[in-house]
Amino acid sequence: MTKKIHVIPHSHWDREWYFTTSRSKVYLMKDLQDVLETLEKQPEMRFMLDAQASLLDDYLAWRPQDGDRISNLVQKGQLVIGPWYTQTDQMVISAESIVRNLMYGIRRCSEFGPVMNVGYVPDSFGQAGNMPQIYRSFGMDSTVFWRGVCDDMVSHTDFEWEGDDGSRVLAAQIPFGYYIGGNIPESEPESSRFWEQECLKKMGHGATDNVYFPNGFDQAPVRKNLVELIEQRNAADPENTYVISTVEDYLRDVKAAAPDLEKVKGELLMAKHSRIHKSIFSSRSDLKAENTAVQNYVANVLEPLLVISASLGNEYPKKTVEYIWKLLFENAAHDSIGSCIADTVNEDVHTRNKQAMDTALALAELHGRLIATSVAGDKNRLSWTLINPLPQKRKGVRIFTTYVPSDSFGIVNEKGEAVPYTILSMRDLTEYVLNQTIVLNPSDQPEKPEKVYEAVIALKYEVPALGYAQYQIADENTAALLVESDVLENEFYRISVNKNGSLDILEKQSGRLYKNQAVLEENGDDGDSFNYSPPRQDMVIRSSASQADVRIESSPLVSRAIIHLDMKVPTDLEKRSRGIADTVMPVTMTV
Repeated sequence: MTKKIHVIPHSHWDREWYFTTSRSKVYLMKDLQDVLETLEKQPEMRFMLDAQASLLDDYLAWRPQDGDRISNLVQKGQLVIGPWYTQTDQMVISAESIVRNLMYGIRRCSEFGPVMNVGYVPDSFGQAGNMPQIYRSFGMDSTVFWRGVCDDMVSHTDFEWEGDDGSRVLAAQIPFGYYIGGNIPESEPESSRFWEQECLKKMGHGATDNVYFPNGFDQAPVRKNLVELIEQRNAADPENTYVISTVEDYLRDVKAAAPDLEKVKGELLMAKHSRIHKSIFSSRSDLKAENTAVQNYVANVLEPLLVISASLGNEYPKKTVEYIWKLLFENAAHDSIGSCIADTVNEDVHTRNKQAMDTALALAELHGRLIATSVAGDKNRLSWTLINPLPQKRKGVRIFTTYVPSDSFGIVNEKGEAVPYTILSMRDLTEYVLNQTIVLNPSDQPEKPEKVYEAVIALKYEVPALGYAQYQIADENTAALLVESDVLENEFYRISVNKNGSLDILEKQSGRLYKNQAVLEENGDDGDSFNYSPPRQDMVIRSSASQADVRIESSPLVSRAIIHLDMKVPTDLEKRSRGIADTVMPVTMTV
């Protein structure tokens, strides 16, 4: 049966892996220049830039003179770009990050010309169940990927994928990876054997007579004589048709054939034919925790706060927010967030997380001040403005660090009613703070307190949805004192701390007692940066084997236990195999 082989030139561009982003950018200068020159000389040639707009930004930052060349080739359909900003992971990062990645990627690529309207993810470690819904929300009805599906699920590489919410897209799997057609031999009989084995046999399991055959590899340069090789192949195999193609052209031909597609549903994590690398979901958990913290802060705190600020007449800093998201997109790339990378690259990931969070915190602080000054009541009294970025009313106890002019004071709400609070800690910083004061207008003498204390306060609050509440200092002391206690207790729980730092938790409603909770366990890892492997001779150490230093303190507003442990653990795998715990790992747990 005659087949149409879509040879799709591309380069899968890991912006960092065992090499740094800096090294990748240097290589990109040479490789993309070669791509542009090849496309300009050969109008029949096509090339896909791995669906990443970030590569355009990386390249043009150092070669801005090529912007018009890129636009010209994109508009001719020779250089295929978009829709992503970076080749994102799907399983570790947030759905909001994925949506923004597509949004910013499409927006940037649209500045050059047509954008590939396909969810192309050649190397993400599994496919999230909400991706069909996300693709459909961007007007995409198809996706191309490698990992997550096997022949136990479908017999063809083209199938219908239904997401968690019922959204459906046409999916085309690259069952042997995006690099299978990367090394086309140029001499016979090797060339014919290659096409027969790698292309027709391995890749020829689509639902139609169309075959998807990617020509590229990691950081691979463009195959400059590919047009000639395809002409030679058409002459050598007249029964089939070989064309230099694109992802969209392949999918268009599949749809035109109107095949009866098999169906798969939900999250795709089958690793029979292609590794999912599930162990990396927990590698460098510190970096993953940083990423989660920044994502949540930007989406759920910063941006709503900026909307509130804009509603009061302040400018929304669009470009600064875009800068933060682009840092997060760089870290969302499948290798970067997977932390299956060199230590020097992990340092870069941490730095970008830090830059993103530092910028977000500074923006939030500035606009928090703008909101507070816009709604200030009595400007002669110290005030605290609580801003609620969530779409529902919030109330409870908020703990924060502040500066106060006295060690005895009260707090009132906007109605002048006393508000209970507890001072968790306080220190006198009078000399330091007053000597650091900068007077912006020397002719205007601001009120200077005699004393300045740094205080950590627990405040009972109530704030409307997407709104703010302002509390002011008062003369009459309304503080609820913090005293030493034996247990943590409220209307729901009674928690006692054992000598080894474990917890006994009584759930009052059911009367059930959970004993020896919060025991930490430490063990070894003899794997690599992709995969966890248990040591041949492991040694498991639990915090319950240590003696704990415990402090419990309570007030009507807050109770907390601070538990410190010095766990003894092995320095390395060799000592672990001999059962030698010779290193102190300090742990402090606050409940």
